[in-house]
Amino acid sequence: MGLIKKRQIAQGHKWLGRLTLIILAWFAVTAMGITLANYYHLQDAPLIQNQVNLQHKSHPALEVSDLTQLDWAQLHTLSMDLSSKGFIDLPTEPHKAWTLRFANQWAWLDPVSKQVDIQGHWLDSPVGFWIALHRGKLWGKGFNQVLVALTWLLSAAIILSLLLGLPKLRWPKKIEHKLFYCHQVLGVIISPLLLICLLTGLVFAYAKDIKPNLAEFKLSPIENTDTVNGALLWLDKNHPGYRISRYYWSKAGVKIRFAFKDELHPKGNNFIHINEGGTFFQESKKQDFLWQAYYQSWPLHSFNWLKKPLNHYAAVILCGLLLILVALILLRWRKKWLLVLYKTRDIKDKPVVGLPQ
Repeated sequence: MGLIKKRQIAQGHKWLGRLTLIILAWFAVTAMGITLANYYHLQDAPLIQNQVNLQHKSHPALEVSDLTQLDWAQLHTLSMDLSSKGFIDLPTEPHKAWTLRFANQWAWLDPVSKQVDIQGHWLDSPVGFWIALHRGKLWGKGFNQVLVALTWLLSAAIILSLLLGLPKLRWPKKIEHKLFYCHQVLGVIISPLLLICLLTGLVFAYAKDIKPNLAEFKLSPIENTDTVNGALLWLDKNHPGYRISRYYWSKAGVKIRFAFKDELHPKGNNFIHINEGGTFFQESKKQDFLWQAYYQSWPLHSFNWLKKPLNHYAAVILCGLLLILVALILLRWRKKWLLVLYKTRDIKDKPVVGLPQ
């Protein structure tokens, strides 16, 4: 790479970096908030009552958690019924209560006692608040679009930094050069991971535009089954070793999400659809390549390709390194400002030759 071209790339990286530094800090702080909130959300989940009644599977049998048997009297006060849209998240720990989400509300659900403990608005929960803050959805669509635009610019700045190559293995003597060298080394270490996080985040930002352009799901009909319990019996027989991660319901019907062993996405990308048209199996590995790539963008973005709690540790470490990088850049700027200030003072204080003192 020619010297002039390399200087142009360096200038482009510098100005794009200055423009998007606040967004880098924003993503680092909010991502760390999401990670810590998620961790403590799972830790604070209440225990399921009467655990002696649980079977030896990873979760209670669905017969004791049928949606129609829940204490819906509490939910009706929020205009909630089975025709509304919602979902239930099942934790990986079988003794923990389930998370129920509906109509921007959330609650703890005990699948044995069938009790629903309403917690309030989802945005009032730590997890919901930090996710909305990370996505820029607390202040309307305009702020979200600005955030997306700056994400593109930050991605461009990182790509330019990768084009500059590796820094020289030589520790400088001057303090401002040391700050810049630390900036270079730390940037080389975290840039590839950060770029993956940014690009996969942009996939979610444009999800509404991406999904309609993907091929239709490849569905396999399941015969002689029109209930959730029947679908699970079919799974036990034909695909043992699955783990249910989420139940969805809406006016269109019910959907079961589950994961097979060694699947990258922690919630899995396999579904069973139960609706008026029948019962259908949507298997991840039989879907179009673009669909598979779309679904795998989430574990890549959130470090969920690592098992717990390694995914939490990795996310916190990356966010911490990003904040250190931001601090190094700000310190270097401050050093430059101080040098300019000192030089200006020296010029003012220096006597002019030829004038009486």
